Amino acid sequence: MNGYLRDMVVIQLLQKVSFELGDYTLSEKGGQILKEIAEKMDSLREEYFVHNAHTVVISIKVIGYTDPTDFKENSPLFLELIDLCQEQSLESREQRRKCLNRVLSEKRAQTIGMFFQDYFEPLLQTHGNISLDINMLGYGEDHIPDGVTDPYPTKDERRRICKIYAYVSPSFDWHELFLTR
Repeated sequence: MNGYLRDMVVIQLLQKVSFELGDYTLSEKGGQILKEIAEKMDSLREEYFVHNAHTVVISIKVIGYTDPTDFKENSPLFLELIDLCQEQSLESREQRRKCLNRVLSEKRAQTIGMFFQDYFEPLLQTHGNISLDINMLGYGEDHIPDGVTDPYPTKDERRRICKIYAYVSPSFDWHELFLTR
């Protein structure tokens, strides 16, 4: 058996993308970071196929975070997000802020998830041997990202991020690899 295949492991990429205060649109810098991640994953996908991988699995997990900044009432963002909080109990201003920030963090994660979906969609349509799994979560202000310790400023940009965990792994026809050689 080819030594490369025997020693092959799952490749994991970890990256963070920051967002502006009260925003979930991708900055030019954020878009460049995502493009570099996608290109690296695509390069690994091609490398696995060169070594006879049956299928390549691309798994992406995006976790969005926010700082505890409140929202300006009746702003376009407030009105957009508050509609998505209607099922929550919003008896206090703090509960409303937390719900809005959770929804904002979900929107940030979805922005990144959609970037990857759009990037890999043409490959999915032309190659039947690629599996793409994107999981998007929004933790809001209640979960502080690793590496951010107290004390930190309320509007600390290290809290307005999405962490991206990207895995690329080969899937082989193991019967063919081991039993027919």
